[in-house]
Amino acid sequence: MLIKVSREGFALEEVTAERGRPLKLAFHRTDEINCGDQVVFPELNIKRYLRAAGETVVLDVPTEEAKTFKFAGGMNMLRRKIVVQ
Repeated sequence: MLIKVSREGFALEEVTAERGRPLKLAFHRTDEINCGDQVVFPELNIKRYLRAAGETVVLDVPTEEAKTFKFAGGMNMLRRKIVVQ
C-alpha cells in the first residue's frame, strides 16, 4: 500500500489490515518542503528516513494479532495509525 508524504502529512489517516495477511507499506516522499523526513513506529522500534523527494521506503508491518499500531513523522507531528483486524 502506497502512502504519500507531502507538506500536508501522510496521505492516509488510517490503514486497515487483515490479521494474518502480509502488509507492506511504501512511504513515498513527494517533496522536501515538509517535516516528513522520517517515519517512526515506536511500538515496533522502527525508524526509517525518507531523505529526498521521490524516495520510497517499504516496510513490513506485523499482522499476526489484532492490534492498532501508531506511526508518526520524526517530530511526532504527523500521526497516523494502522488497525489490524
